Amino acid sequence: MKRSDTKKMEQILCIYCGNHRSPSEEHVVQKSLGGNLITNLVCKDCNTGFSTIDQRLAESSIFSLARVGNALPESFPAYLGGDNLRVSPEGRWEDVRITNRMKVEILPQIRLEKEPEPVPPRIAFAGSDPDEMRVLISLVDKKIGNGAINKVFIKVGDPIKSKDPRIVLHRHKDLYIRAASQAEGEEFIAVLTRVWSQIYTQVQGSQLKVEPAPPGVVAVEVQVCPDENHRAIAKIAYNLLAVCKGAEYVLQPEFTPLREYIRGNEIVHEPLQGSEDVTVDTRFVQSFPYGPSAFMPSDGHTVVLGYSHPTVFALVTLYSNFTYLVKMADLDLPEFQIEVFEFSIDRTTSRRLDLREVYQRRTTPDIQIR
Repeated sequence: MKRSDTKKMEQILCIYCGNHRSPSEEHVVQKSLGGNLITNLVCKDCNTGFSTIDQRLAESSIFSLARVGNALPESFPAYLGGDNLRVSPEGRWEDVRITNRMKVEILPQIRLEKEPEPVPPRIAFAGSDPDEMRVLISLVDKKIGNGAINKVFIKVGDPIKSKDPRIVLHRHKDLYIRAASQAEGEEFIAVLTRVWSQIYTQVQGSQLKVEPAPPGVVAVEVQVCPDENHRAIAKIAYNLLAVCKGAEYVLQPEFTPLREYIRGNEIVHEPLQGSEDVTVDTRFVQSFPYGPSAFMPSDGHTVVLGYSHPTVFALVTLYSNFTYLVKMADLDLPEFQIEVFEFSIDRTTSRRLDLREVYQRRTTPDIQIR
């Protein structure tokens, strides 16, 4: 459905809150994963509430590396979440981002380089993009000018990797300060504020030095949140079921536990068995062993909607090798048509597959996948 058509629609029955409200475009498979199939069955308030779990599914999940590694540079920007750091040729730690096809880019940063005494520390710049460096300088100048620099978040990190305090431009044009302690971060702010007018005068009209990140070891720290990842996967199955069956179908009382789970209102954890265990609500989503889907071979994402009395279920496969079973509801149905959908990873295609093609893919060796 086109964006202009969405604006013409006055109200829809939201498949999450059950209220009649203005629609919001919701991707069945998250846009950040390359999905392009859009449904208009979700209201804006509910859709906005899913942004965090969608982002973490894309950037902080067990397949985030596969997402970044498979993303073509011309498709859309893909980033790995978490803290990503590398050592510069001079032996200093720098904040970097990992993007399409595992490309490493130095984030724009201004750092206080500490030297062995009696050499005084100095202010230095680092980054891979001159335009982003200008944005960083402009934002720092604005925040120092209006007194908001003290409100920039201080990210306390490893003492070695955070030895040189630095202020960094994140990709959403927000700033953070990395330092070995809160006190060092505050001290860096004071130093930067004190010398900023001199620095700002020097960089105006000058050619800022930028450099690509040479090959080397990158330290990656990604915090995976299984509950949020599983909720986002369950949302894929629920969204597609709503597309196939309609809003009234998925708003049946039998789907209420799943719906509330996706919304984050009812998360159930079993008691921990050991100190190394991680609590995960497995009532609705369970992962299969890593490897190609046994049911639907594909080089993208696939979702299979099925029914095995009494359970309506889905098999969600992401990036060809990560498959999840989603148990959606128990219903007494006389029949249920199996639905199989395939989604690209670059926002180009999505289509329903007929069962004959599914059979051919499963039985024909070395079949070429389109």
